[in-house]
Amino acid sequence: MIDNIRKIANSKLDSTKKAEQDLPKLLNYATSLLDIVEKMLRIEPQLDEENDHLGVMIWAFVYKQVDHLSSIIALVDVGKDADAEIIARTSIEGMYLLLWSFHGPMEGPRDRSFRWRAYPWIEEWRQIVKDNAKGETIDPERERIVEQQLQKFDDLFLTNDARDKKRKGESLPADPYIKGWPSTNLEMMIEELLKIEKLQKVLQLDKRHYDLIYRGISRWVHRDPRGIRQAIKYDGNSVFYDSRSVNKAAVSLADGFTSLLRSAELFNYHFKLAFRDELTMVATACFDDTKGTD
Repeated sequence: MIDNIRKIANSKLDSTKKAEQDLPKLLNYATSLLDIVEKMLRIEPQLDEENDHLGVMIWAFVYKQVDHLSSIIALVDVGKDADAEIIARTSIEGMYLLLWSFHGPMEGPRDRSFRWRAYPWIEEWRQIVKDNAKGETIDPERERIVEQQLQKFDDLFLTNDARDKKRKGESLPADPYIKGWPSTNLEMMIEELLKIEKLQKVLQLDKRHYDLIYRGISRWVHRDPRGIRQAIKYDGNSVFYDSRSVNKAAVSLADGFTSLLRSAELFNYHFKLAFRDELTMVATACFDDTKGTD
C-alpha cells in the first residue's frame, strides 16, 4: 500500500514538473495561434448569411474560440487557473459541436449547421407563449416573424410523440418540440467522429479532453466537493483557499489552443484561405514541444 501511495505521489510530482516546463511554451504558442487567426479574420471572407449555414457557424465559432483562448490566457496570468478550466471546458464543447456539424449531413433539413441556426426560433416561440400566459403585450410583427420561421422547419424539432400524432392526424401537444438542440451529448459526438477514418489519428489525442479532463472540470463547474476540495489547502497551521494550479493552467491552455486550432482549420478550409501552412507549423511545434501535457 505504501508503495502505491509513493507511486501516486511521484506521478503527481512528475506531472507538476512537466506542467511547469510546458506552461511558458503553451503561453507562447497560444499567443502565436491567436496572431495567426486574427490575421485570418482580418481578411473578412465573403459570407452568404442566407444560405451558407455552415460558414456562418464556423465564422461565429472561431470568433468565440478566440475569446475563449484570450480569456484563458488572462486568467492564467493572474493565477485563476481553476476558472481558466471552466473556459477550457466551454471551448472543448464548442470544438466538438463544430466538428460534429461539419462532418454531418451537409444538405437539406439534416444539415446540422442549419438546425443550429433554426432551433433558436423554437425558443423564441416558447418565450412568446410564456409572455402571452403572463398577459404581456406581444409585438405583432415579432409574432408574425416567428410563426413564419416555424412554418419552414418546425417538423425538424418535433418530439417523437408529436411526430407520431401528426402522422396520425391527431392534435399535437401544447408544446410539441424537443427541449434542446442538439439532443446528442458530447460523448456521443466524439464516438461518432472517431468512426470517420481521416479523423481517427487527430482525435485519438483530442479524445483525452473528454476522458481525462472534461469530466474533472465538470466537478469544479458544478461545485462538486471533489472539485472544490482541490482548492482547499493546509500548511500545517491553518486551512486556506488557493485555486492556483500549474497543472490546471497548462491543461487549460492546451485545451484552448487545440479548440481554436481545430476551428481555425475548418475556417481556413471552408473559406479557401491560405493559412494552412501557418496553422500546421504552429500546431506541430506546440504538440512536439509539449508532448505528454495532460
